[in-house]
Amino acid sequence: MIGKLIREQRQAIEELWEKTNASEKEKASFDRYFYINDEDKLTDVLLAKHEEYAGALNAKLEKMQPILELIERRESIIEERVELEMLQKDPDRLKGRNASKQLMKEEKMMRRVQKELPKITQHLEKKLKEWYVTNKPSQTDDDDVRDEDLGHFMYKGHPYLRTMKTQEHEWVTRKERGEKERQRKRQEERSASSGAAFGSNYSKLPGKKWNPPAGDRPRSASNMRPGSRGLRPGDVNRVNRPGDKSTKPGMTAKSSGYGARAVSAPRARF
Repeated sequence: MIGKLIREQRQAIEELWEKTNASEKEKASFDRYFYINDEDKLTDVLLAKHEEYAGALNAKLEKMQPILELIERRESIIEERVELEMLQKDPDRLKGRNASKQLMKEEKMMRRVQKELPKITQHLEKKLKEWYVTNKPSQTDDDDVRDEDLGHFMYKGHPYLRTMKTQEHEWVTRKERGEKERQRKRQEERSASSGAAFGSNYSKLPGKKWNPPAGDRPRSASNMRPGSRGLRPGDVNRVNRPGDKSTKPGMTAKSSGYGARAVSAPRARF
């Protein structure tokens, strides 16, 4: 009967260890009673030791509860902060039918991250320092080495005051790294656009280029040879100009690739 009561107390102690985020060192301090399993040693005295220890853990949990609630609230907003960052990376999230609802959700998340999180962090930091002052172990001359975590408010096996500093440092580092990456991409885009403007990134269009036979190519003023329009090589410098005697009355000068040629004036129609 005593053995059953002791085992029930041990189960309750394990639950309290988890709720109070007890460290391994704190648990080890009760090992000399917790692991007695010999039926002859499961006595009323041992049961009293278990009940006394469980009562101390319950009292500790009662003091920890307000701080635990703040930590849980802060951890929830920390998760929202990461979620909000991931949402904002998706440019298509506000194009659907539920765009207005999504926008309202993000605005609420933004308010919690920008306004509520700093207040909770500041309040928690104050409470955690007060906790350490109240629960820090006394230093004696015989203590050569002391566990740095003793006296701190533990959460998931680590002092939460240190956890907050680590979280904020990692977040700032992550934002700076993301900003540097965005600047690098913008610089690459500017370089690519300026290079394209000056032809450094020119590439041929797909498809086969049309290359007509030499005889079918259209002639231009630059590739015409003398005599190609009935002019002889010696006629290149003989150009009729207005007022020239070689220009007949009633004739006007029409420009050509090598000067002017006389053409008849249009006849009047009656």
